Amino acid sequence: MSCIHSGRIQAFISVIALSVMAGIAFSALGLRRKRRNERILAKLPSNLEAWRRPNTIDSDDETIWKDADDILREAGLIQWPYMGEEIGSSQGIPVNTCHSQNGYSYVTPCRDVATKGPGTRHSLGRFMYLNPLKRAARTTQGTDVIVRVMAIRNHGRPQLNILRKLATGPQILLSNNHTLPILQEIHFEYISFATFPKVGESMLDVYGRIWPRNSVGDVLDMITQALEDAFSDNFLVQWHPESLRTMEVSVSKPRVFLIDFEVATSFEADCPKNERLCTGCPMGSSLIQSETYARPRIPEMNSNEPYDPFKLDVWQLGTAIEPIDNILDAMKALDSAVRLDANDVLAKLTSAIHHMPPLSLLIPFEMLEDPMDF
Repeated sequence: MSCIHSGRIQAFISVIALSVMAGIAFSALGLRRKRRNERILAKLPSNLEAWRRPNTIDSDDETIWKDADDILREAGLIQWPYMGEEIGSSQGIPVNTCHSQNGYSYVTPCRDVATKGPGTRHSLGRFMYLNPLKRAARTTQGTDVIVRVMAIRNHGRPQLNILRKLATGPQILLSNNHTLPILQEIHFEYISFATFPKVGESMLDVYGRIWPRNSVGDVLDMITQALEDAFSDNFLVQWHPESLRTMEVSVSKPRVFLIDFEVATSFEADCPKNERLCTGCPMGSSLIQSETYARPRIPEMNSNEPYDPFKLDVWQLGTAIEPIDNILDAMKALDSAVRLDANDVLAKLTSAIHHMPPLSLLIPFEMLEDPMDF
């Protein structure tokens, strides 16, 4: 009995010893990880504004994302190679690979997919960005995505929460919700990233001033989608239809997706309409100052008086699509009492479009003046 008892004690002591050693090893691993995380954090910008506008030799956009590479790799993401500075900066698809089909990027049949240039398969393999908050990457499953820095400490948290409401869960299933869905959230200490599908083209050049040969019908279709959610440069489109190249009305219509909630404000559903008001420039983040707000401004933004932010959205979208006659003229009225809201514009615009034969919209439009001069 004593031998058995002694053996049990010895086994028990061995178990305790192993547990202690495992605990020490785990603690050592945790300490090494903590120190590694501290080293990474020390290299990364401490707020969104510093990440958006790196201004030192040691903090250019390429260096920043190299320092964040371990974070993305642990989340199963491999960054696209950096290609250098063009209009802003750009990345290119990994060498000897093809752009993956994720349902968000297409090339029209009127563009030869084997050639290079805008609107081709080759252009889908480039990602150009105006600030380093965004980065193209590929998942371990081979899907191309865009990674964006969403929040650092409390900066950007309210906007991330707004995006979660729209881009995840039941809301993302609504047919009139054009918000680009969140595929993954990545949290590293006090920094939050999110990944989104990589979408074909920016809607900023919807009017064809650079390359896409979109007709009035193409543009109106995109505008009506944008009105359902405003800012043309805050929207992406799966492809530019370019029906002026074929002079045919295509059965396939590209879907428009809303991005960038950087200065978003939300109101509860039961908030009375007369209380859904803002004052001054829409800041979103406290780090964005009024003097750096670069978008067109309406008088009420400078009056320090409360105003309807939804009419502001309509006006700023309207300044980018000026050529489309009387209905859209109401979108850019300086008098907020006269200006229509998005629902009114959408109703009037869709009614007008539905009364026009599709072939009648297969025409180019004339830019009466540059909307960016507004």
